[in-house]
Amino acid sequence: MAILVPDDLNTLPQKPTPGEKALTDALCAILDDKWTVYVQPYLNGLRPDIIIFCEDAGMGIFEVKDWTPNVHKIQRNKKDGYNWLVRAKDTGKWEKEECPLKQVDKYRDSIFKYEIPILGSKKILNQKLLSLIQPFVYFHKHKTADINRRL
Repeated sequence: MAILVPDDLNTLPQKPTPGEKALTDALCAILDDKWTVYVQPYLNGLRPDIIIFCEDAGMGIFEVKDWTPNVHKIQRNKKDGYNWLVRAKDTGKWEKEECPLKQVDKYRDSIFKYEIPILGSKKILNQKLLSLIQPFVYFHKHKTADINRRL
């Protein structure tokens, strides 16, 4: 079983969402004790939902979305390819949301830039180094087929 940091999720300043709790439980159950699961860690002013780390295998960074089906959509645009929109609970209007795929890439870039800058400069020459830190987005309330269809 993986090591959990913090070992008591009730000590976090922000209560974990149901998706964060479910993913944390699953990761702790399937990963062995060589892995550490960090929930809501501080990362150079950023707050990824979950980071997993194993010295022998690398790192995974997770952005967890507890979005209910049919309250978000992806809309294509000419500027940057697409917008992620989420329906506001109070007004019902569609509001622009940061793309979760770009969020996890931003977390990974921050690690390369600030935490291990020597690897950041080497990844320019060796793209395989990017695989040391894998970004993931977990949609808690969606089935895989639904997400694949939306992307």
